[in-house]
Amino acid sequence: SYDRHGQYREDPLTFWTNVPRQMIVEPLSIDGRKTPELIRALQAFLTLYYELDITGDLNTPTVKALQAFLNSRWPAAGYRDKVLENDGKLGSCSIKALQTFFNSHEDIAGTAVIKLRVDGNLNTH
Repeated sequence: SYDRHGQYREDPLTFWTNVPRQMIVEPLSIDGRKTPELIRALQAFLTLYYELDITGDLNTPTVKALQAFLNSRWPAAGYRDKVLENDGKLGSCSIKALQTFFNSHEDIAGTAVIKLRVDGNLNTH
């Protein structure tokens, strides 16, 4: 695929499935906490497709990039007909789309054992 500047960029989903294990320095704890490390990992993932600073803060540009990513993959992320509003606010609609996306990509998200409840809440699984 191509970024907004016309440069070829490998699809992030393909990229992350092909990353050698030794390149992953610190695995994230799967503990349900929204830590700066988790946000940096999300931002690093999104920078494969969008221009974004890796800050560890769940800021408006990060949420807008996440919303754009989910909207561009709506067949997998869509829990309703209408795509997300790209407003930079991480509300229940964005979280539901993310949960739906993870459930449709068990091989990448590691949710093969646990199906996420699509409820728009970051504090449940």
